Amino acid sequence: RRAGIEAATISGTGSQNITIRRCVVDGIDATGEGTNAAADGIALVCCTAVVDTCVVRNIVPAGTGSGSCINAPACTNTFVINNFLSQGSVGLKVSGGGTAVYYRDNLTAGCATPFNISGGIDRGGNF
Repeated sequence: RRAGIEAATISGTGSQNITIRRCVVDGIDATGEGTNAAADGIALVCCTAVVDTCVVRNIVPAGTGSGSCINAPACTNTFVINNFLSQGSVGLKVSGGGTAVYYRDNLTAGCATPFNISGGIDRGGNF
């Protein structure tokens, strides 16, 4: 209940390659998981990934936790392209010590913070 899709490297080196394409993630709710629990529609953890043409919406954290439609901590050479992100605390969150997350043509609605980016590269068309 805390992540719709979680993609994580097996080896811990970021060498795992993940492709998520044309999916719908709806209604992830961390209520009951703890007093303050985060929730992610798609979580990309220490991997190399492509997330393309997905709809991610209605992400509900518990308490003061954050609800991210797409959360990409410590990713390497990752592409987040043409996604529709709505009703989360954050639309796209990029953090950690990865090499780069490139993002382009993503549309957000109803997200308090549409893009929370540290280490990402905006390639345009994000709203």
